[in-house]
Amino acid sequence: VICQPLSPMPKERLKWHVDESGKESITNWSIVTHNELGGVVPETDGVITLKLIPITGRTHQLRVHCAAEGSGIIGDSLYGDNPIEWNIEDNNDEEVLHLHSYELSFPHPKTDIVMNFSSDQIMW
Repeated sequence: VICQPLSPMPKERLKWHVDESGKESITNWSIVTHNELGGVVPETDGVITLKLIPITGRTHQLRVHCAAEGSGIIGDSLYGDNPIEWNIEDNNDEEVLHLHSYELSFPHPKTDIVMNFSSDQIMW
């Protein structure tokens, strides 16, 4: 569990940072060794796949927590270890943000019925 409070950076409002006086921010995480279809997820060149579950929903929470705990998410030009110039016409796998939501649930705003959505897990 990552429990680090977050707040906007004072002089760079687009970015957030770990700040003891910030809002509570909790992320559950685990290392993924098998994908949803049962196949083994390989570790290559020190890169691992994480399952991140935001308990709170702060802006950029997963990105900031990963960067603060060790290494940023591959392709994260804002918080990553090696920010890149973003160019939509000439991206390769290393330049694409490797953050994918494969499950999403929330109560419908009018009916309060829980809506569930899922997609195949992306493997870069």
